Amino acid sequence: MPRGRKKTDVAPQDLLNEVLASIEETEQKLKALRTQKKDIEKQIEAKEMAELYAIVKEKNMSIEDVKTKLGAE
Repeated sequence: MPRGRKKTDVAPQDLLNEVLASIEETEQKLKALRTQKKDIEKQIEAKEMAELYAIVKEKNMSIEDVKTKLGAE
């Protein structure tokens, strides 16, 4: 009959070091994901600005015309 896995004694300091290493790795991944998020947001903003600019030019409007229509002066 199986008795389960044999427990190995691991020093608390070794466990702490493993946890700290895992935290550091996770923080690095989070930093990379935040950078990726900013890059994607910039791409989205650039695409939206290009679409808006294309519409303005299609309607033969100037930036001043757009400002006036939007009441942003």
